[in-house]
Amino acid sequence: MIVCVPSIGRSPYLPDLLTVLLTDPEVDEVHLQDNSGLPESPALARATSSPLAAVLIEEAFDTGRLLLRRYEASIYDAWNWSIRVANDTEQTLAVLNDDIVLTHGSLEVAESVIPQGWALVGLNYRAPAHLVDRTMPVLEVSGTYRLGGFGGFAFVLAPGAPLVDSRFQWWFGDDDLAERLKAEGKRLGVHLGAPVDHPEPSLTGNSEPWTQKAAGEDTVLFRSLWPSAP
Repeated sequence: MIVCVPSIGRSPYLPDLLTVLLTDPEVDEVHLQDNSGLPESPALARATSSPLAAVLIEEAFDTGRLLLRRYEASIYDAWNWSIRVANDTEQTLAVLNDDIVLTHGSLEVAESVIPQGWALVGLNYRAPAHLVDRTMPVLEVSGTYRLGGFGGFAFVLAPGAPLVDSRFQWWFGDDDLAERLKAEGKRLGVHLGAPVDHPEPSLTGNSEPWTQKAAGEDTVLFRSLWPSAP
């Protein structure tokens, strides 16, 4: 499994997230993607503020398991870059916001059902406790968090996923991905036994002045692309 973690270096949850990912034997490669300058990356500085994460990150850089990349334009450039890598290598891809709290084992449980015909499996942000349970079912959904479906902040994609329209700035990229998958006749679900927590939704972006303007523009773009979408 490859994991894409876009970041602007503000989330206090990033060190713990990378600690979970880099101690997970199912994770082959982590793409830490920063929209700021490199090599002086705010995301890397935030991540290495934890001594344990710093040690794991150094080791992962040495083995090539962790890649630090600057993404251009919007967060969906980061998604698309990792989607291409995963598709080229025929691997599953997890897309995770840097402001989530990830339970050990959740990714493995979500990935385990991909061979059953799911194109996208979201982690369960409504789980009552951080207990992984592979015996729980996958709830089929028609879209994103906006529709009571998967959270765009934590999901796993099967190989062969389409790219998100690169014109989206901050909003609706996950909805665009959902509609593209459905247009291909593919199934979306949420694994009820794969918990995740998103304690401060949009912590990394909604405080920026430009996001409200982007919300309006992204809404118009989504409706122009998918006029029949819910």
